[in-house]
Amino acid sequence: LTMASQVAADLGDKVLEIKYKVIAQKGTKLMESKLWNGSYYNLANDYLGKRGIDDGCLTDQLMGQWIADNAGVGYLFDKEKVHKSLKSILERSFMDNSFLRNCSWPAYPELFPIHTSNLWVDQANTPWAGVELAFASFLIYEGMVDDGLKVIKAVDDRYRKAGLYFDQQEFGGHYFRSMSSWTILNAFLGFTSNRGLISFNPKNHKDNYTLFFATSDGTELYKKTQNSVSIEVRTGEMKFSKLKFENTGIVSKNPKLYLDGNPIQSVKIEKTESAIIVSSQKEVTVNYGSFIELR
Repeated sequence: LTMASQVAADLGDKVLEIKYKVIAQKGTKLMESKLWNGSYYNLANDYLGKRGIDDGCLTDQLMGQWIADNAGVGYLFDKEKVHKSLKSILERSFMDNSFLRNCSWPAYPELFPIHTSNLWVDQANTPWAGVELAFASFLIYEGMVDDGLKVIKAVDDRYRKAGLYFDQQEFGGHYFRSMSSWTILNAFLGFTSNRGLISFNPKNHKDNYTLFFATSDGTELYKKTQNSVSIEVRTGEMKFSKLKFENTGIVSKNPKLYLDGNPIQSVKIEKTESAIIVSSQKEVTVNYGSFIELR
């Protein structure tokens, strides 16, 4: 809804822009007021009925924020509460550094006693690789890289030991939820794509490295050296109207953008305290085999 509001604004539709913005703000306010318990967002609150509050700590409780991180929309909730929730999920549901279960309850710090309940299936105690890997990428996007790597290692060790690393078992084999692992690549690069704006905020602080990423039109390599960043298009093409680079290590006050070694004159480059922003009035297309370089 936050993105829909932005799209409506771009289209000049004030009515839809305000409508979606109000709905998004109302949803955030409800979650903050009805679900936040000081450590995480409760599983449920039947505040209009008689069932009361369910204080389950769901691993997917902030999936909307994870999607917002991927889309570059920004924070839907208070950043401090987001990080506190992520830490609470790890503390309560990451069992013996071996698996991350789907949900946990304060009254049952080990496992939910399904044998004494009327539940017919045990989903809460179960680890789903697709949920675990999505959560790991969420941690990395939010800068909790070491914690994200611990979760990834747990999944890797578990399935590698069983000889099923490329066949995670959920509702049968080859379950597609584990494709969420793709977002781990994006998270390490801090990659987001939103209506022509492509952003990079790598979580890697080395002087030299290469990371893979993909846009809707192609695949690319992001290459970092001590005083430059380049993007090489390996398949398809990359289109953008604005690029935002963070954590580049470039100290020059006047960096330039080059296409295949030649300066691009039609772009505007702004350097702020935290980022280098490249803007173009017309959409720029970088074709297969070409590369752009900021230096």
